[in-house]
Formats: sequence, structure tokens, C-alpha cells
Amino acid sequence: MDGQAHVVPTRSEKVAFVTGGSKRIGAEICHHLSASGFGIIVHAYRSIVKCKELVDEINRSGGCAEMVIGDLCESESRDAVISAVLGTKIYQGGGGIDLLVNSASLFTDSKSLDALQQATAREAMFALHVDAPRHLGAAFRESLAARNGSIINIIDALLERPGIGYADYSASKRALADLTIEQALESAPEIRVNGIGPGAILASRSERGLEQQIAELVPLQRWGEPADLAATVVFLAESNYITGQIINVDGGLSLNR
Repeated sequence: MDGQAHVVPTRSEKVAFVTGGSKRIGAEICHHLSASGFGIIVHAYRSIVKCKELVDEINRSGGCAEMVIGDLCESESRDAVISAVLGTKIYQGGGGIDLLVNSASLFTDSKSLDALQQATAREAMFALHVDAPRHLGAAFRESLAARNGSIINIIDALLERPGIGYADYSASKRALADLTIEQALESAPEIRVNGIGPGAILASRSERGLEQQIAELVPLQRWGEPADLAATVVFLAESNYITGQIINVDGGLSLNR
């Protein structure tokens, strides 16, 4: 496949699989993990061109990356993604994965949708935010356990009081937060499972033009950077005595909600 790594990692090197890793926060996570010595298997669904560009960039900079493509909302296509991961040179050369980052996400505003569209959107968000992390965690459990690896779920800092039109999104992310605790208890002591709740990191479509008003709600009085969240991923991946925790990277925004 185009963009495959030109270096095969040895068994002593760390390997990370990052879903939704082709752009925005996911891409920053991939860059930070690569700089920390991980070989990166980058997943994308529709952002194939961006994924290839990211993989090529990591490989040119001396890292090691490959791409896998597929829809994580459907069970059969999830299985195809898992098979693609198992077939990568990075996975085979590394003997498994050390880290699973569930970063793929849908942020759907249901205000303008009719009832059928709302139901479809809700189903897709729960499939991607809850079913996929559960499915992937089970699929890679043996590999992660053998390497005392970890799972990091990207959740959301603002779950308790969702804005109008985002109740289903927030409900699916709350379910992912619950899943994080469940996975941490079930997977211990071999695998650590933690979550990260991003706040005002990158403006969504509905937030554009409101950046200053949002910043004024943040106790630190500014937006964060994708690097702030990515650094927390690296921290949790390397912290061997932290599990079952959800860290909000939001400048304190959740304190005001």
C-alpha cells in the first residue's frame, strides 16, 4: 500500500495503532508518539489523502508509519481494519502493539436533522465511540496483555451539560467514559486503560467565529493546542501505574460547566 514504512521495527520497539489518526488531533497524536519512539499504524476512513501525506511525512522524518483504511462503524468493516493492522510490516515486525488510541470520532449537530436522520446519526456515533473501541480492545487484548500495553480513549471534557443539538454526541461519549472504567477493571493487571477529555483545542464548525467568547469561559483564558492533548497521550502511554483515569485537557473549561 502507498505510504508504507521503509523501516521495519525490531521486536524491542513500541508500536501504536491510532484510529482517526490522519488529521487534526489524531495526526498530532501520531507525530508525538513517533517522536517518542513508537512505530505508528495510522487509521483513516475518508481522509485517505491526508493519511498518506502524514505517513509519508513521518517516514521522511526518520519515523516508521503505515496506513490502514476502513469504516469502524460496521462490524464487518472493523474486522477488515483489524486484519489490515495484523498484515502491516510494523505489526509483524514489532510482534504486536503496545498502544491502542481510539481517536476516531463523529461530532454531529442534530438540530437541523429530521427524526430519521437523527436516529441514523445517533447509531453511527454510538457505533464509532463505543462499539468500535470495545471491538478493537477485544481484538488486540492478547497482544496488549503480552506487552503490558495500554489503551487510551479520546472522550470529551464537556459531557454533563451538552449544548442544543449535541445530546446524542455527549451520550455516546459518556458511554465511552463508562467503557474506559469497565475496560480498566477487566484488563488489569496486564493492560492499563485511560481516557482523555479534550476541551477547547480545535474549533468545530459550529464554534467558528466564537473562539474569543469560548476562550473567555476557560479559566486559563485561551484555547489549547493539539500538542497539549498529544503530550498527555504520551504521558499516559508511559505511566505504568495509572489506569482507569480520565484526564481533561481543557484549561479548566469543564469546571465552568
